[in-house]
Amino acid sequence: MLDRAEHPLSVTPVTGGAASPGNGLAEDAGDWRGHASWRPAVPGPGFYRVRAEIVGGSTRCSGRLTLAVVESLGQRLAGEFGWSLPQGDRPLPLSALAELIDQAGVRWVKYPVWYGRSASETRVEELIGFSERLSAAGIELVGMLSQPPPEIRDRFGNAKTLEAADVFLAEPGAWYPSLEPVLMRLANRLQWWQLGRDGDTSFVGCPGLQERLRRVKTQMDRVGQDVALGIGSKGVDAIPAADGQGPCLGFVTLLSESPLTDEEWTAYLNRPASTPQGPRPPAESEVRRWVTLRPLPREGHAADARATDLIERMMAAKIHGADAIFASDPFDPGCGLLNPDGTPGELFLVWRTTALALGPGRHVGGVELPGGSSNEVFARSADAVMVVRNAQACEETLDLGDGARQIDAWGREMPLRKEGHRQVIAVGPVPTFVVGLSEPMARWRKDFSFGEKALPSVPGRPHANTFRLTNSFPVEAKVRAELVLPEGWQVSPARSSFTLPPGGQHQQPFAVTLPYDFTDGAFPVRVDFDVQADRPYRFSVYRQMEVGLGDVKIE
Repeated sequence: MLDRAEHPLSVTPVTGGAASPGNGLAEDAGDWRGHASWRPAVPGPGFYRVRAEIVGGSTRCSGRLTLAVVESLGQRLAGEFGWSLPQGDRPLPLSALAELIDQAGVRWVKYPVWYGRSASETRVEELIGFSERLSAAGIELVGMLSQPPPEIRDRFGNAKTLEAADVFLAEPGAWYPSLEPVLMRLANRLQWWQLGRDGDTSFVGCPGLQERLRRVKTQMDRVGQDVALGIGSKGVDAIPAADGQGPCLGFVTLLSESPLTDEEWTAYLNRPASTPQGPRPPAESEVRRWVTLRPLPREGHAADARATDLIERMMAAKIHGADAIFASDPFDPGCGLLNPDGTPGELFLVWRTTALALGPGRHVGGVELPGGSSNEVFARSADAVMVVRNAQACEETLDLGDGARQIDAWGREMPLRKEGHRQVIAVGPVPTFVVGLSEPMARWRKDFSFGEKALPSVPGRPHANTFRLTNSFPVEAKVRAELVLPEGWQVSPARSSFTLPPGGQHQQPFAVTLPYDFTDGAFPVRVDFDVQADRPYRFSVYRQMEVGLGDVKIE
């Protein structure tokens, strides 16, 4: 509970009104309109619910409203995330829809554009204005040819479900005359065209698909300029094999209703996970792989579980190099990001926060944290972001730099407590975002390694080892390093100093002597660094070191 207030209604009769059934008023009272103003104390960005209740005499009724408070977007950044809008301008008109999309953190929008010959000029102009507004905001519009107009449906009988392959693999004379007005008005504004809705895999397994799709593309290219066609996919087998006559497809799109394994992502995307330089950009002739994610349904799933699932699936698609990642029908009453009336749902800000945090980033990988929380780091143009999660609520204490901020899944900034030069992150089952990190510091932590990760179970004798690191800063770095081992362990040398050029590598030898009262197992090891690069940096790297080689088992 953040705020509450009670205000009298300023009530006026509605002229000529009649009593509405069930409104709680006497039948002869007519219709009344009441008004009250309230400015609640909203602490900042986040997802809010407002409940209003009218109480008077025997009358008692209430209503609820959801609100999303967001920080206005500044500079537009590139990214893979988008929305798929199969219902078009329902429930919001195009003007309101464009305003919503502009603040949703998306780079792509799928929208049905097949309006047929009977569409009014006003409708066509609204659609053109919608595409121009998205383009001005740096958002790419994808034309969905998923709702054939009545003149097309009548040609194919009374089938309740008309799949895309039924239409577009027929002779062009059956569908092209109805589509030509769309192409004439939009082909110069739209490059991407999807044949069918998300989840329509009717093209899969069609004989001679490569040649038949090329015929569709050739027909559409009569008006457009090298349009890029896309179809629904069940996996890599949906992509027609190349036949040496040039590409007939620009993309395939997979509808994901549940998490995919690493093997499934790799099989579908047909490429390895992204490298430190980011995912490999597709070649001009390569078929792009798109993914449409359907969130968990509201029924049977708690909000935190839905948020966690959505963030992790968005992150997995990003890590594995999907070329575009869409939310499936944000207004779906069962599993959408928004409510069916257009007000924000509990996942709207989760999608927005994740898309804005990860969209412009390149996957770096995870780093070891002192508390063992799982995480992934993404490098952005000016900083890096870490997505952190732990099955149990805990705190992670480490050096994050002066510009670090923690943001929860709903976009609320969380205060970072300081302990010396380190900060404390509150971590739990729902992923949280730490933004404003130093990318070179994150890469340094990621690349650091010990030559030997396990020590022999022999006390009182020095065991030789090394640590390796790379200067990830873009300038020369003067480095001081100190090894901090468990109590009773002896290390020589504990401190070392060296200078590295940009990209330079260093291997530092040291020796560890175990005490006589040691035990086998995994032990935390910390390496503290003072680095003079473009400015001073002070941070630590955390690792585990095993005692016992695991080569002898006694029962």
